Amino acid sequence: MLVSTLITTVTFATGFTLPGGNNSSTPGQQGMAVMLNHVWFKPFIFCIASMYGGISVTIILIWAQLQDITLALLALNVATPLLGVTLATLSVAFLAGVHLVISDLSWLATTVLILCVIFIFLLLLVYILLWLPSHSSNIIMRYISFYPFQFLTWLFEGR
Repeated sequence: MLVSTLITTVTFATGFTLPGGNNSSTPGQQGMAVMLNHVWFKPFIFCIASMYGGISVTIILIWAQLQDITLALLALNVATPLLGVTLATLSVAFLAGVHLVISDLSWLATTVLILCVIFIFLLLLVYILLWLPSHSSNIIMRYISFYPFQFLTWLFEGR
């Protein structure tokens, strides 16, 4: 619930403090986003709509606190995928927002783009691995769900 509330708070604030700011000098354009016609602005706006996903997850997780175990399990089963989608879209919104601000420095924008895409794929990979059944009777599914976590444990073991 804390994560979904933070997502809601951050994306709400981001909706009002757009990258590049608002136009305050041109008559007829006052209040409009400065970077409205930039190619990365559209994905940014679509992805900060993840605020509604954060609000939904928060409300769903309030259901989980109503002292009914069946309702709590249902709430967790509904909230978990929605939270994953919300985290992924918030990551894309961050990528688009940063790219908007630094797009004039192409080498930095390209480097940040590559790093963010790699980390978004890693985030999605780890999240997808959570959905694989770890106690399946199918030996292939057990290997698919076990070895990626084993690799991640080995990778970060000494740190």
